[in-house]
Amino acid sequence: MINLSGIAFVFLVFLLVTIMVKAQNSGLDDPDLHTIYIEDLCDELAKSTTGSALLLDVRTKGEYNDVSPSEHLNIGRLKNSVNIDIMEIESRIAEIESYKEKDIFVYCSHSQRSRRVSRYLLDNGFKRVHNINGGLSDYVYYGIDCPGSIYETSLPYKLYGPDMVKEHIATGTGDAVIVDIRTAEEFSGTSKPDREFSNVGRLKGAVNIPSTELESRMGELPKDKKIIVYDFDHSLAPKAAHLLAKSGFTDVGVMVFGLYSYVYKFGSADSHLEAAPKYPVLSYTQSLDVIKKGSALLLDIRTSEEFNSKSEEEQKNMGHLKGSVNIPADGFAARIGELNGSKDKEILIYGSYKDSKAAEIALLLQANGFRNISVAASGYYKMVWNKKNIKGYDLPLEMIERP
Repeated sequence: MINLSGIAFVFLVFLLVTIMVKAQNSGLDDPDLHTIYIEDLCDELAKSTTGSALLLDVRTKGEYNDVSPSEHLNIGRLKNSVNIDIMEIESRIAEIESYKEKDIFVYCSHSQRSRRVSRYLLDNGFKRVHNINGGLSDYVYYGIDCPGSIYETSLPYKLYGPDMVKEHIATGTGDAVIVDIRTAEEFSGTSKPDREFSNVGRLKGAVNIPSTELESRMGELPKDKKIIVYDFDHSLAPKAAHLLAKSGFTDVGVMVFGLYSYVYKFGSADSHLEAAPKYPVLSYTQSLDVIKKGSALLLDIRTSEEFNSKSEEEQKNMGHLKGSVNIPADGFAARIGELNGSKDKEILIYGSYKDSKAAEIALLLQANGFRNISVAASGYYKMVWNKKNIKGYDLPLEMIERP
């Protein structure tokens, strides 16, 4: 095999990424690519009939070893997996040559990179390639583990999905202290308008110790209990958990992907949340129900270029939901009159992913007399991702229009 290097190798990776982004954004997986849902991974591993299967981790070495400078990507690994960074797959493919006729289960953090590598392996003669939908992030998020435990991590703290945290709150056994390390304003739901997106409530019973004060106030926390830390989006909690572990707390956990992941799963009206925003933030399933119902006005606040798949950033060209109305966030106030005939209509607002402007627009609409406003926790990109990666997420393909 030709060993590409330098500019040639970069071009190969760019071409590979571009081709796969286009395929992934289409709403349909590559028909030759076998994908498995994270819930089915244990069964698929158990029934592998071609000898020892290979678990191929295509994340960076730092992610694999839980030492990535992007701490939110340090989420453990699957035991006995082989780590070959996507950027090295071409030069290291010979290392897995013996698996050409055997099962290879490919994963990364969110199943973007793994799809590209899976396609590359198929093109190079590997016969039994399986992409793991959702990646390791979903494995951790849903609290899955196979018999015999195939998950491991070198982190000094545990990772809890929202279901596990909810269970701790619901049982009320008092065995855990839940610490919200967001600002006092975010905790109370009183952030300024430009931070309105962070006003998504708080977990019931949580103690607020902002991350900037944690080192000086950790004496308020008991060392003989489980400490579960959360922030808004998993950007601060890992560092806080490291600090607690280093300071002698022996049972530390982090709610993976932050409070937003809880709202994404259960919605802001969940009974274990309080200080909810003035408008409902809908979970991914609640948003899907509204979309499928067909009677709501779907308000897409992405740029017109993204909406019409004409963005210079190829990965953003995913089309739009059929029948949706596009009024970009920038300049929205000047165009709000276009919606005056819909003041009594149900309106679902969404942007790209966790769009910070959707919450501001929800408040603006309410202030102008719109009575039935909600925000989708999952933006449009996440809806398309969900279609490919979440079992049972049945967004009809005909709802996705791709110019």
